[in-house]
Amino acid sequence: MGEVIWVCTKCGNVAHPIESKFGSFTTYHEGFTTGYCDTCTVPNPKTPRKRPRLVSQLIDSRRFNREKWEEQKERAELAKLIHTASAPRVTLSDHEITRLVTLGDKYGTPGFLILPEWREAAGKLASKGDRR
Repeated sequence: MGEVIWVCTKCGNVAHPIESKFGSFTTYHEGFTTGYCDTCTVPNPKTPRKRPRLVSQLIDSRRFNREKWEEQKERAELAKLIHTASAPRVTLSDHEITRLVTLGDKYGTPGFLILPEWREAAGKLASKGDRR
């Protein structure tokens, strides 16, 4: 079967499981474990850490569905943008408006109306190239 490659469930990059003093992994299920991700936390900081290094949940790469993971992240981002846009006296940045319109068109926004001026602004930004 070969060596198992572990993927961080937070960022989707390759990560390293934590080995116990006996050389085994902390495994709750054969496809999941815990470990360190070099993308989510700095592996070797220049100054000592104030807290222990963050531990991420890892998944076996053979079980990892990247499309579903990306959809889940985009839906969470859309929910956050809708919550922000619904708040009184909050102004969205150009990038946030573009993302709200794009993700809203992709997944739908039941119960939330994307304003025509947001669509217009997103169209203008897309035509001149969104440089974030």
